[in-house]
Amino acid sequence: MLIRTLTLLALLALVGCQPQDTAPAPPPTLVDLNAIATESAATAAALASPTRTPLPPTWTASPGPTDTATATPPTPTPEGFRPQGTIYYIFEGRSVIELTPDGAFSDLLPLPQAWDSVSDLGLSPDGAALSFVAPGSGSARELYVLDRRTLAYRQLSALGYASLRYPAWQPGGSEIAFAAAQTPDVPHNIYASPLDAQGQRLLWSAEGSGVVRALAWNADGSALFFSVGEIYALNLADGALSPPLTASGGFGPDYGLAHSPVEPVLYYLKPFRDIQTGEFGGRPHRISTQDLGAAPVEQRAGDGFIERLVFSRSGAFLALASQTDVWVRELAFNTSVQAVSGTRRPPQPALSPDGQQVAYIDLDAAGVPQVFVVERLGGAPRQITSHTYGTVSDLVWAEG
Repeated sequence: MLIRTLTLLALLALVGCQPQDTAPAPPPTLVDLNAIATESAATAAALASPTRTPLPPTWTASPGPTDTATATPPTPTPEGFRPQGTIYYIFEGRSVIELTPDGAFSDLLPLPQAWDSVSDLGLSPDGAALSFVAPGSGSARELYVLDRRTLAYRQLSALGYASLRYPAWQPGGSEIAFAAAQTPDVPHNIYASPLDAQGQRLLWSAEGSGVVRALAWNADGSALFFSVGEIYALNLADGALSPPLTASGGFGPDYGLAHSPVEPVLYYLKPFRDIQTGEFGGRPHRISTQDLGAAPVEQRAGDGFIERLVFSRSGAFLALASQTDVWVRELAFNTSVQAVSGTRRPPQPALSPDGQQVAYIDLDAAGVPQVFVVERLGGAPRQITSHTYGTVSDLVWAEG
């Protein structure tokens, strides 16, 4: 009995010597260095000039730390990213200007100031490069491409011809098709210049045909559409030319080609004159490009007199612009909303990368051409340039 009592006392003593339970210490607080960036620093970064540095990064606050050990770290904002994209346009017919959609930043791209004629500004399908036509050797007009990141430009074509028109990017971005001739007043052949070399290859010879009015690739880049009165398709795999895909309406050649980037549908403008009012312009039409072996049925695609057709990058929206107005059609529902009305210059619209905004050209109160932005559903426009003179043309809206 004595031994059992002593053993019990010894066990109680050992238990009393153990440390008492306490609450675990809280983990150290993680400091988010991004979160202490000041607003003034972000503003300064956004206004940095891309002629001296790459496109400015946009500061984005990272999410705070979580209680789990497996939390995914925040993804850094890509260098040069702009949430609303970047607008480019030609100023005075000889310079290309870069502009943020809020108008807070603009800059002149470093092209040769000796160039007195820059035209046909275009955007690559991936948004990484701009194309344009500018002087070459002597009186020649040549095709150029400019990298948006490095701002380096280079000449693609080397024809030495006095006329080069309608440059159109192949959907994969590997080459640019265009029409060219030794003089502006003769039928133009169709060529393509690859992005990885200088020079061009002949795709189609005019051989006495009519004047080329427009070029457009289909969605997968297997066919090139062009108008020489009626519209034709050139099969790039074998060089075969389709029969006429449209019929003349009697008022002139079809023009303004715009192919959906995702569907086998080609939109175009068919000239029409209103006998009652004498008004003349383009009526929007469309055809299926699923089967190019026979002439498809032409379908009317809208009313009014339209001068320009522009797809959004996703193909979900189509802008239809007249001399004074812009409508944006949501193709999934085939509904259109007038976003712009009553401009005093042809608006030449460009859709934002997500298709939710429209950039366009109009005169300000002083009669000077400016760039404006409005929501695609309409509303109050915002003037985002403040030129005191000059001309504005060839708007494109790039992502990032």
